[in-house]
Amino acid sequence: MVKARFDVVALAGPVDYRLRLLEDNGVYRWPLGERAHLWAQELFTELSGGGEPESVTLELRGRTLDVARAARGVAWFTYAELCERPVGAEDYLAIAANFHTVFVEGVPKLRYDRRNEAKRLMLFVDALYDAGTRLVVTADAPPEKLYFGHDHAFEFARTVSRLLEMQSNDWLEKTQARQMREAV
Repeated sequence: MVKARFDVVALAGPVDYRLRLLEDNGVYRWPLGERAHLWAQELFTELSGGGEPESVTLELRGRTLDVARAARGVAWFTYAELCERPVGAEDYLAIAANFHTVFVEGVPKLRYDRRNEAKRLMLFVDALYDAGTRLVVTADAPPEKLYFGHDHAFEFARTVSRLLEMQSNDWLEKTQARQMREAV
């Protein structure tokens, strides 16, 4: 709709400061606590250009998905909002399509009794990965120590691999290039 109503002009310079900010600060912080929360708050403010966070509602085939906090293409969710409610692949795909960067705060260690939540986290990471959407996480442990269950151990290994790749400078540069191409 924006492209239909406005002239879209790419403002490409020699340095992408949002990308540099992610490369310098990282995109995955653990353990949980005040320091991780403040780190995420500051990064959100920088990546959204200081935009005032507001509630956004995404329309999904006759139903809605509320995003409590979003600004200038950056969304913020708690782990509970994404994985402890009945949210599924279609919701995650809509999030990936509508935001260039997504924050998830408070990912706990997952054991057998949280296998459904672990499955939702796997679906969420897959949706963002496939869409080339950047992910910023605060968690209780590094990716390889997040899941201790049996049901999804093999599948979660792929999620760990993706979480690790999504932290790399190569991934961040690749997603930036993809977003620049789509903006033109």
